[in-house]
Amino acid sequence: MNSTLSYILIVIALFYPIYQLKAETPFNRLLAVSETTTGVSPPVCTPWDTCNDHGRCSINPAKLGECVCDNGYTTQDSNSQCGYKQKPQVGAFLLELFLGGFGAGYFYVGLIGLGVGQLILTVVGTCIIGSLAKTCENPILGALAGLCSVAGFGWWLYAVIMFGLNNISDSNGINLKSW
Repeated sequence: MNSTLSYILIVIALFYPIYQLKAETPFNRLLAVSETTTGVSPPVCTPWDTCNDHGRCSINPAKLGECVCDNGYTTQDSNSQCGYKQKPQVGAFLLELFLGGFGAGYFYVGLIGLGVGQLILTVVGTCIIGSLAKTCENPILGALAGLCSVAGFGWWLYAVIMFGLNNISDSNGINLKSW
């Protein structure tokens, strides 16, 4: 019994200083000072975190504890640091450039309502009303089809420019990955 107690005391004596070193790192001291002086909760990551394998924790004193995400990943909410894969801007731009009249760019980024609106404007406004105007020889329907065509072209041009400038976010409000 006495030798067992001696071994336990030796193990404690050997490993307690290592525990103290880990507990008293400058980062942990900074966390404690930051929380007590500013009232702000500690940062979301520590220097040994990998930020969901898609980033690293910043060691910059100005941004200490923030995840710096790899290219193409971002943080959607505080529970998944660097866990959201961004959609590429080039894909959305090309889809809108070539198939924009059918809402392809908007469907790609998850903006289903805008995609459906663009699709309806193109198909119903231009194609159906235009063919009805031609078969019925109705000038009012012809003017309506022309108006839909101009509106559809304007919407397409606006969307191509906005996707090109990367001013359209996906359905979760996250910016697209820039080219």
